[in-house]
Amino acid sequence: MARLRGRGDAGFTLVELVVAVIIFSFLAFVGSGLVSSVIGASASLREGASGPPDELSPVALLLRLAGVAVLLFGTGFWYMVELHHPGRLDAFRLGHFLLLGVTYSLFFVVFAVLGAHAVDAWLAVLLAAAVSYPLLALHVATIAGPRFAITSALPLALLTTGLVVNGVYGGELRAYVYLGMLCVVIAFTTLTYPRLAGGQERWRGERDAKLAALVTSLAPIAIAARAAVAEARALLALQDPVEHAALRDWVDHRVTSVCRALDGHELMVTRHDTMRAAATRLERNAARTAATSLATSLSSRLEQSQQGLREATAALRQQRDDRLHLLAPDADAEHCIACGEACGPAARYCPKCGTPCAEAKVCRRCDQVLRLPLHLLKDPDATAPATHCYSCGERHAG
Repeated sequence: MARLRGRGDAGFTLVELVVAVIIFSFLAFVGSGLVSSVIGASASLREGASGPPDELSPVALLLRLAGVAVLLFGTGFWYMVELHHPGRLDAFRLGHFLLLGVTYSLFFVVFAVLGAHAVDAWLAVLLAAAVSYPLLALHVATIAGPRFAITSALPLALLTTGLVVNGVYGGELRAYVYLGMLCVVIAFTTLTYPRLAGGQERWRGERDAKLAALVTSLAPIAIAARAAVAEARALLALQDPVEHAALRDWVDHRVTSVCRALDGHELMVTRHDTMRAAATRLERNAARTAATSLATSLSSRLEQSQQGLREATAALRQQRDDRLHLLAPDADAEHCIACGEACGPAARYCPKCGTPCAEAKVCRRCDQVLRLPLHLLKDPDATAPATHCYSCGERHAG
């Protein structure tokens, strides 16, 4: 049977099959009522009677059983696809099966129209098959390939529609036909189930290997992302009153984005560990699906968010470097604070008046420069007192 699926899982499921069967059964009941009314009205005109017929006509009964045929076809379709192409229905959803069911149900629609117009039942069956089967094969070919459509889907459609037709028109041979079909189905399932189980196991092993490789490839990116976050936070920790707030907000936004991606990475690793330690197949499948979904989204998101953070961090650091370069004291342009004479790069005293040169102290927080006039101190040769930035109050380095 089709497998159950949790939230976020992929593939065609039992729940979706049941929903589709309910939809087609409802439409079949409505259609059978209309067909029965048409046939009853035609019979009344021919026989001169009035009122609806007491019994449901064979054509309407066959149309009413279309939901059962859809259920049988959907179950067999899942089995056959998983037998030949494990995992092919991972992207198969309710909408896909509804469209396939509509194509399959065309057999019953054509048969109902022909039957309502008093066409012989077996001729109507042949014409309905001639119209619907080629379209069904073309539809299935787009899902699992032309070979599967011809060798598997068409025999399955013939078997499932034949079961329903036999149930209505089989007469005395109905039980024998059912018995023969049941023997064929049991024999086919018995012979092919080991191959189905083996294919499913290999497919799960391939998914596990791909997931492990993806988790391993994301580990270095996550490490680099954590380093980028630490670097950005260290840069943001240095408050600068004259720094552009928009630039800091940009870096902070990028940090938040990377942290979200890292949280997803941690959750992916947790799901992957849960999958490897799962005691049951259901838990293993659920953990694998969750980890694969996270890994697929993180494979691009984590790298992109990290690059965005490094770009924003580099822009903030470049702005600070540019300001530091502009505000740094220019030794060649130093002049004596007492007489204005130009001083050399390494001069400690003015070459003209002998006054001690001013000491430039750069604030390590906001890059403001304080020129301390040493000649105004009581003892110029003594150690200069502790000073603070006049812009932000940060104490200058000794």
